[in-house]
Amino acid sequence: MAGIPMPVWAFADLCDYIPAYGWIRDYVAYAIQCTDAPPMYHVMAATALAMNAVAAEHNCVVDGEPIPLHDYVLIIGVSGTRKTAAIKRALRAVQPCYAATKLGHRIWYPEACTPEGIALALQDDPNRLLVLYEWTDLHASGRASYWQHAPQFWELIFDQQPMQRLKVATPIRIERPSVTILSASTPSLIKQHTTLHDWQAGKMARYLIGHQEKPEDKEMVNPVEHPELLADIRRNYERLLAPSLVESFSPSAQAKEYKNDWQYSTEWREFVRDLPEHLKPSGLRASDHVYRVATAYQASIDYPDSLIISEETMAAAIQLVWWCLESVKTQFSMLAVHENQPLVRVRAVLGGVGTLGISRAEMLRQTQLHGKELDRVVATLIECEQVAVVKHKGIVIYVPRRPTQTVRSLAD
Repeated sequence: MAGIPMPVWAFADLCDYIPAYGWIRDYVAYAIQCTDAPPMYHVMAATALAMNAVAAEHNCVVDGEPIPLHDYVLIIGVSGTRKTAAIKRALRAVQPCYAATKLGHRIWYPEACTPEGIALALQDDPNRLLVLYEWTDLHASGRASYWQHAPQFWELIFDQQPMQRLKVATPIRIERPSVTILSASTPSLIKQHTTLHDWQAGKMARYLIGHQEKPEDKEMVNPVEHPELLADIRRNYERLLAPSLVESFSPSAQAKEYKNDWQYSTEWREFVRDLPEHLKPSGLRASDHVYRVATAYQASIDYPDSLIISEETMAAAIQLVWWCLESVKTQFSMLAVHENQPLVRVRAVLGGVGTLGISRAEMLRQTQLHGKELDRVVATLIECEQVAVVKHKGIVIYVPRRPTQTVRSLAD
């Protein structure tokens, strides 16, 4: 029927992952009629926006312990699955609300993910929604020799610790940071720019990662915009941005019991036990993610009239977090288990330069390696006849050669 939107996915398929009422549900119902992006992308983008709305003023208190309500959200999919489109759709829907409430600075698109720019911006205003259409822009900058403490920097912000005596260009102090990261990337780039240590040490466990693909045989039919529905969505989001006299959300007794029953259930324990060792920290951090998502869900329903997390929203939050962990397990179970990451990065660059080769300076820039580390990798590739080193006008150039054997580690 002409003019009637036919979403690629049925809305009923999402009901287990989102609340039965509220702003998040209304937004997802609107967004899946506008674009053929996988629906969980809309769910995650809307959840991040709800977190950003309430995290600046509130915590979630569980057994007297405050849990910050910001989170790091990472949408994963191959190129062409409309990740950026889903994020931009959500941002376009709510941006006028920030201007209306005089919070126009809250959504943050850093022009360059440098330590100086990030630290100074957070010192000026520690409450931000950091939007990254390519997540590896942030991670790659952390590999730079002048910002080796970048992983610890983001871990401390995640746990909302005051950043004192941070020295970048000048001494910087960031009080009670509340940064929600909404980002996207492809599986291949995540694998290229992360190491097993990033996963084992808990850096990647701080991200709520969701991977979903769009079947090639499915196309959006009659995408439709609903201006009247969009107007309601904006009015309700402005309500999320309104202040409240109560500082903290807290779970009801039933919600807390439901969450504990799940966390200690045989099914969940077996799921975590069966995760590869480098993914176990993601399973162990699921509890914090559940509380954050449940709070965002509850706020989307009745904020600021009630700050009590219900059993229903807790159940939906558990389903979303579990789905995210399942998608991580499916996509990253074999993450570089036997491959050396510097070696992977160098070979990836060499694979795209052709017969003319690449200069040493450009190789250092693209791989984000230290000079000694690059020399070690190149020496391995020379021994295995995968690269030749030539000099042209005093410039060292690496020229790829056809390999005579497969190299997977520096010990080969």
